Amino acid sequence: MNAKNVRKPLFVGAIALTLLVAFSLISRPAMPANASTVFNLQAPSFVSTTNAEAGSIASVIGDEAGISAYYQASAPIVFTSNFKAVFRTIEAETDDYIIGSVAVENYPESEDVHVYVNTNGWVLAYYLKANPVGKIFDWKSYTGTSIDTKLEKTLIRVASFAEVTYTGATFYDFRYPNANRLMLIGETYDNNFWC
Repeated sequence: MNAKNVRKPLFVGAIALTLLVAFSLISRPAMPANASTVFNLQAPSFVSTTNAEAGSIASVIGDEAGISAYYQASAPIVFTSNFKAVFRTIEAETDDYIIGSVAVENYPESEDVHVYVNTNGWVLAYYLKANPVGKIFDWKSYTGTSIDTKLEKTLIRVASFAEVTYTGATFYDFRYPNANRLMLIGETYDNNFWC
């Protein structure tokens, strides 16, 4: 083999290696997982304690709910007419609980959140099992580093109408009772780079 035939593949290989190294040095900035994009999942205690009762509210919610967020207020919730005004529709009402849908600000009715409220302070906001998990995210507020959820916004709104303090949400997906985390992985386009 002559020297000319050997130099050409080496030259092409050297250029390819140089380009590979150059492009790897111009990598896009990496965004590690952070607290605003990782959600720990934990079943509400009222579901595990009452789910065994046939026809119980926990059983009903377990049958229709998908991804959810909940909290328990430190004070009882009274179902006044002012409180009920937070609901666009009320689907079920007893002396102990209300299930209905609550509008999400700046979103159409198709984005309404189902809400269960109990007089002992439990508030559970959820989307139905048929809805994708991604429906919970308030994409209009997504900054690339943090995002709000429509479920949390709904819990805050319900707490305001109930005149109780919102203390933060815990998430749970009724479809996947053994899941313990939900992570949002997304990209944004900023200054000509995907982040």
